[in-house]
Amino acid sequence: MSDQVREDRITKLVHRFTHIGETGMRDLPIYNHNLEVEAVDFQPTDKGWLGVLITPWFINVILLPEQKSAAAVPLGEKVTHELPSGEHVFTVGEDDEVGGYDFITLASPTLKYKSQQVAHDAAMKALTKLLTPAGGYQEQVLEQPVKFVSTEQKGKQRRKFLRGLLGKDATSDTAD
Repeated sequence: MSDQVREDRITKLVHRFTHIGETGMRDLPIYNHNLEVEAVDFQPTDKGWLGVLITPWFINVILLPEQKSAAAVPLGEKVTHELPSGEHVFTVGEDDEVGGYDFITLASPTLKYKSQQVAHDAAMKALTKLLTPAGGYQEQVLEQPVKFVSTEQKGKQRRKFLRGLLGKDATSDTAD
């Protein structure tokens, strides 16, 4: 796989999602104006290049084939890829300009990321974890404890998000 082909494919990916953001996503409530489209650390694999794509509305691990082609499996289907950390389930994606690719969603929406650097660091951490053989990755202690959300709370948060109320004070939504 040549470096020029890699650069061309990744540049097309970034340009395409930048265009999607500017023309179709910018005014939606899920668009994080603190972020921009960035391809993070795409590395060669036996099936193309694996990296992370940051956009203002999602952060996805992307497996981008060397050649632009139609997705081999129907759009939205699940496929499993073997990575150094083990088997991982990807979703099949496709774009008219980029062609087929497989992805794992790391964040959608991206509203919790306050800066490009924070999103980039999260992308690098996820990629490092995927590319490190099973058992070899040592998680650093989190500065803030993980909060587990009940199914009921998750449903309420989803409804608030869809109504554009997520992140507003609790008194703004008394229907839940």
